[in-house]
Amino acid sequence: DSACGPFQAKGTRAQGGDGVRWSMEQGGLNFDAFKDRPTVALSGGEKREVALAGVLALRPQVLVLDEPTAGLDPAAAQTLIGTLRGLQREGVAIVFVTHNLDEVLALADRLVVMGGGRTLGNFPTGQVIARPELLEQHGFTVPPLLDLLRGARALGLGELMARRPDEAAQQILRGLQAVADGPGASAEGVQ
Repeated sequence: DSACGPFQAKGTRAQGGDGVRWSMEQGGLNFDAFKDRPTVALSGGEKREVALAGVLALRPQVLVLDEPTAGLDPAAAQTLIGTLRGLQREGVAIVFVTHNLDEVLALADRLVVMGGGRTLGNFPTGQVIARPELLEQHGFTVPPLLDLLRGARALGLGELMARRPDEAAQQILRGLQAVADGPGASAEGVQ
């Protein structure tokens, strides 16, 4: 299935094979372990990885996804998010629709809030991290990570701008350390 795109695009067999190997590995599939397995024998998560690999084999400049982690277990969802981050680093633009604000925090440079078929807001993700009330104003529940950061800021632990829980933990620990170091210490600008 992963070779279908390059074959349909009339690439040579060698180009298709190289592209398929790369795309399967980018999609989280070990080429040697999966290359001869029939798609019908794969799990739901593996089928999704094969579908992503089929698109990646075409080396797109833009990847458009609808609810990319829906139905995936947490480990598979984190693997997919990591794959998408890697594609971003390689210059692939990713546009995705999701109800999962944790995915937005992990991946998006901008957040477009939609409701009733209209654009309700268009914000840089950093602005939403700094001001989660922007989400509340549009009827969204603030993700736990942003609530944690808001609470830490209210305690004077600095302008925390984490996108992931591990980043938030590091920033909060540095802020707490700055507070513990004494009254002259400042946690402002903790990154």
